[in-house]
Amino acid sequence: MTRLKVDWSRKNTTDVDPTIRRFERWLNEHGYREACVETYVGVVRKFLVVAGSANPTLDDAMMWHGDLAESKLARSTVNIWSAALKAFYRSRGMELTLPHLKVNNKIPYFFSEEEVLAIFNATTNLKHYTMLSLMFYCLLRAGDLINLEDEDIDMKTMTLRIRDGKFGNLPYCLYHKHVYRLWSNTFRSDRA
Repeated sequence: MTRLKVDWSRKNTTDVDPTIRRFERWLNEHGYREACVETYVGVVRKFLVVAGSANPTLDDAMMWHGDLAESKLARSTVNIWSAALKAFYRSRGMELTLPHLKVNNKIPYFFSEEEVLAIFNATTNLKHYTMLSLMFYCLLRAGDLINLEDEDIDMKTMTLRIRDGKFGNLPYCLYHKHVYRLWSNTFRSDRA
C-alpha cells in the first residue's frame, strides 16, 4: 500500500498592499490623473501577484512584459501596462526599459450606403429606427445615445447636446431634419 503524498508546507502569500499604497501615493504626488492612477495601480497589483513578491526584480518585469506581448491583448493595452511598470520601478528609483509595441492602426470598417439602407429597412420599431437614425446622422456612439435626456434635444435650433462624451467634453451637434421628424413623431406617440 502506497502512502498518500501531501504537501503540508505553507504557500508563500505575499502581502502587496503596502507596496501598492506606497506606489499610489507616489503617483498622486507626481501629478498623475485619477484615471491613470487607478489603471496603473490595478496593473501593478496584477504584476506583483504574478511575480509573487512585493519586491520584484527588473528581470521579473521583463519576463512579464514578454508574456504580455505574446498574449492576445491589444498592443495599446500592453503599452499602457508597460508604462505602469515603468512608473512603478521609477517610484523605486530604478529605471526599466521596455520596448514600445507598434500599434496596428488599420483603417476601420465603414458600412456602405447599401448596408446602411439595409439596416434601416430591417428596422420595424419606430423607437429603434429613431435611435439608429440619431446614431447615424449625429455620429453618436452607443454610450452617447444611452446618456441622452429629453432636455438634451433642442427642437428650435435642431441641436443635440452630448453628455459625458469622449474625453469629458460637452459637444453640441446639429441633426438632420429627418431625425427631427422622427424624434417629434416618437415623442408624440410616447406622450399619447
